[in-house]
Amino acid sequence: LLITPLVVSYWRGTWGLMDQLLLPQHLVSSAWVSVAIGVPLLLLLNLLQAPLRRLAGRTDSYVLRHACHVLYVYVHGFANVNHWRGVWKLLDGYTGITVPSAVACAALAVVAKTAMRTLYNLLAPPVLVATDFSSDPFTITTRFRTDSSSCSLRFALDALFTVTVMGSAVVLFWRGTWEMFDLFLFPDNKQLTALSCLAIGYILYLVQTVLQFPAMRLSRRLEKYLFLQVALEDIFNLVSAVCAVSYWRGVWLTCDLVLLPDAPTLSLLVSHAVGTGVLYLACAGRSVIVTGCVIDGE
Repeated sequence: LLITPLVVSYWRGTWGLMDQLLLPQHLVSSAWVSVAIGVPLLLLLNLLQAPLRRLAGRTDSYVLRHACHVLYVYVHGFANVNHWRGVWKLLDGYTGITVPSAVACAALAVVAKTAMRTLYNLLAPPVLVATDFSSDPFTITTRFRTDSSSCSLRFALDALFTVTVMGSAVVLFWRGTWEMFDLFLFPDNKQLTALSCLAIGYILYLVQTVLQFPAMRLSRRLEKYLFLQVALEDIFNLVSAVCAVSYWRGVWLTCDLVLLPDAPTLSLLVSHAVGTGVLYLACAGRSVIVTGCVIDGE
């Protein structure tokens, strides 16, 4: 009820401001600029994991360490939003906002993430929330778990694959699912479609909350049968991902409707500032970022 709307508020504000600032009259060019901002920044944060750990370990000041962490999360979040916006808008520009495009995106993402055993990475608040109390806040896991301490070519390639392939596949799923809601769920009534998405998101979240502990017990019983265990987790994660997309879309559209609708730029600035500030005060700033790759069944 608190953290997820704030996360969506941050993403909405940042995304919308990029829409206004980055070549707003040229969709595809604007998207490429976002990709050029987001992907290199994410790769840099991957490569700087070990140096950042060493730098943070040299200070005994809690205030300074926390300030560095806040700056890191802000830059990381900005990079994530630009990566997502770039890939999303490129797909809009090159394939159009159509049913075949949306279905193909979602289906391709599910197949790719299932094959790579990374469906868990489709999830976002409210299904999961990250706090700012991590003992190692600069760690970003990669798909092939290459050692990040040496900053080797192998690690750089692993990080590149994780960001550009695994990360972009998540964007494909979210875009496909989101735009299917756009196209099928009361497309001519913004208020009704927002309320419907909120209702779907809340209902799925409540169902998932009730079922999570029985599912965990069943998953533990299936540890000797990895295929069945991963299949169970994949089904659970896929439903959870649809829950997250639906809830985010409902909150996003509600903000469009009620948060200074007659002053769009101010609305986006307020959305960004409130989302950022309150999440940091609630020690949940990390909920806005994507911190690597989790492997299903781990």
